[in-house]
Order: sequence, then structure tokens, then C-alpha cells
Amino acid sequence: MSWCIRRRPRLILLIIFALWTACYHLNLLARSPDAFAYPPDMNLFQIYDLVRTKDNSKLPPRMMPKFRALLYDRGVCKESPLPKLLFLVKSVHRNFAQREQIRRSWGNPMCAKSTGVISRTVFLLGQLKDKNASQEAIVLQRKLELEQTKYHDIVQFDFVDSYANNTYKILSGMEFVCSECPMARFVAILDDDFLVHPINLIKTINQVTEFQYPIYVAGGVISSAQPRRSPFSKWYVPYNAYPFHIYPDYPTGGTIIISMPMVKLLSTVMPYTAYLYIDDVLLGILLHKLGINPVHLDGIHFFAKPTYTTDQTFISAHGYNSPEQLRQGWSSLNLQSECEQS
Repeated sequence: MSWCIRRRPRLILLIIFALWTACYHLNLLARSPDAFAYPPDMNLFQIYDLVRTKDNSKLPPRMMPKFRALLYDRGVCKESPLPKLLFLVKSVHRNFAQREQIRRSWGNPMCAKSTGVISRTVFLLGQLKDKNASQEAIVLQRKLELEQTKYHDIVQFDFVDSYANNTYKILSGMEFVCSECPMARFVAILDDDFLVHPINLIKTINQVTEFQYPIYVAGGVISSAQPRRSPFSKWYVPYNAYPFHIYPDYPTGGTIIISMPMVKLLSTVMPYTAYLYIDDVLLGILLHKLGINPVHLDGIHFFAKPTYTTDQTFISAHGYNSPEQLRQGWSSLNLQSECEQS
């Protein structure tokens, strides 16, 4: 017995080494990006035209399901004046206080109005996995419904809300915009743990030229990122799901700014593309297949630092995980006068 105990740590180390070696060699076997191909093997612009003309006879099979909105307000984009900028904020049930702080800060439409732009903020959610199985889930759903009754800014879809379904969340959000808010000019897809400078974001979209507008997708662009092959990684992608060394350039998912023509294009072709749960990476793959380069914005940061908020180019930063952190970050931007309630 003592011999087994002494040998066990060595055995564990050997297993870990074997797994690491396997992951390493799988990456060596990955295909060159020069031979890039990702399902479907069909021109995405052709798919877009076939969908728009309702020519179903030549369409490839849809690879992602169509989800239904369980909870939403039909008037979210119907009140005059119509919004030109939409903030689509990815959130989850339990983040009630975080959403409240966003409404009081960068999600407040008065911020955009101070620049002459009409905006709306909408929170995107799925449904709880055990929605009918536990008392806690029932209570959370009821609280969400009461929140919707009060603010009318929740859109809840019928997929299970999880990290693995993030792609479903942005796809459903874009489809919702195309259906309910087609007159918007720009959509900003955001995570609810981001601090946002709405006025600088609006300055950014105001600088978009007529030439850029039809194909405009912008964010903090990641270049030459490699797939994580370790099964222990949160971002694990197996070789059979993505057989290449690197990902195409992609705008990281916490802040992505998209023109309305691109929202319509992406939401139309994405369902016919092989599913990948890392939503921003899949967006980069789609852009690569479309021959469109995402625009890098220096003002979008991956980590929260106090010095960022004093930068004149600051647009957003990740890492504001609590309402108090968000409140403090918002206070540091000194936008209270521009964004105060009327």
C-alpha cells in the first residue's frame, strides 16, 4: 500500500505529461491557414442572396436552430424618435444589480442623447437549464419577469443560458435587431462586465466613412491567436472542430461595434455555418470567409486599469465584475452631467 501511495504522484505527473504531449502533437498536425476552409463550402454572399430571395432549393442545410424570444417588448424600437444606436448587452439571470447599474450609467440613453444620437439598451439572456426543476430557478425567472415589467429592456430566448451557447446569444440578438429595429444604424454588442464610455463610442461611429459603413465591424482585434487544445481550458477547441494553427483576426467579444448592413449579413449567413461556441472567434471566421477585415480600436481594453479611464480615446474595458466596481469606474469617467436623467 505504501508503495502505491509513493508512486501515485509520479503516475499523475506522467498522465499530465502525456495529455500535454498529445495536445502539442495535435497542434503540429493542424492544417496551414493558407488552406483555410470552414463549413459550409459555399460562398457566404451567395447564401445571403439565396436567403433574401427565398430560393430555398439551392440553400445548404441550416446548421444552427432558430430560437424564439420568450420575453421581450415589441415597442422597444417602435417609440419615436427611433434609435440609431443599439447596445445589446449579454447578461445572465443573477446579474440583476449589474443591469441596474448599467441603466444608471453607460446604458442610460441620456448619454447618447447629449451627442444628438438616440440609443436603446437591451439585455440579452437565455433560459435557465433547470427552469422548472428548482425553486431557485422559478424565483429567478419571476424576478426577471418583474424586471421586464418595470424596464421593458429584456430579451430572453429559449436556449439554455451558458457559456457554450454564447454564439446562440449573439445570433439571436442580431436576428432580433433585424426584425424589430431595422432602422438602427449601428449595434454595439457588449458584455455586462464592461465599463463603457458611450460618448467616445459614439465619436467612433461618427467617424465611420460612407466607404467603411457597409462592411464595418470593429473592436479590440486579436491577431494570430492559437486554438487551445488542452481539454482543461475554458476555451478548448478540438482538432476536429477547428483543424488550423491560428484563428483569423477577430474582435474580442466584450465590445463589438457593427454597422446595420453587417448585422443583416452576419445574422443571415451565421446559421448556415458550422457551430463554434466561442462567439467572437466564429465572427472572425465569418469575416475571413467574407473577405472583410475587422477594424481595430485602441480604446477597447481587455483589463480594467484606473489609467484607462483618463485616456481621451477610451471606449471600454473588461473586468468590472460587480455593481460597485462598475459604479466606481463610471464615476471616474466624469460623465454625470452629460448623462444625468432629464
